[in-house]
Amino acid sequence: MFGSREHAQQLLRYFARMHAEHGHQEFADGAECAREWTALIDAEPSPSRDRVTALLARVASRRDVGSGWIDLQLGVNSWARRIGYKSVER
Repeated sequence: MFGSREHAQQLLRYFARMHAEHGHQEFADGAECAREWTALIDAEPSPSRDRVTALLARVASRRDVGSGWIDLQLGVNSWARRIGYKSVER
């Protein structure tokens, strides 16, 4: 198992690769969220509350978009809970 930063980086690579191969906006959006998650992890122990809340809401708003997004949702929510935020339910 890997840490949150490695998880975020793995998902960033996945979404970037899928966007390059298929061109769907959902993959570009996933890459953007994974990039933001990485930036917030790098800002620990005090990431911006507004940015964390916005990322939680953004990943929660995605529905039925596949296993990559589900993995991103679970990862972001788990990380956010560990640093003291409540997850946003879908």
